[in-house]
Amino acid sequence: MREIREDIAKDCLLQLLVIVEQGEPVAITRDGLAVAHLVPAHEGAGEVTPEDAETLKRQKALAENFIEWCAQQEPMSDSLQDILGRRSSDRT
Repeated sequence: MREIREDIAKDCLLQLLVIVEQGEPVAITRDGLAVAHLVPAHEGAGEVTPEDAETLKRQKALAENFIEWCAQQEPMSDSLQDILGRRSSDRT
């Protein structure tokens, strides 16, 4: 089961749903411990055409790339108030 930190899961929920929709469960972790599991609601819908299979494969690859990108980003240290305060002082 794939594990993902809660801060990344928050930013990548739609991409996680693409992965779960295709049958791969995901554990959401906090401080290294699983706090929730995302699991498919049902088994596959049956026959998938080769074209649909290729589309699903591309969607999953895009979702995985986005999740990986999110995991590599540095968290913002400034609060919204700090950012807005600097913006206001820059105008004066």
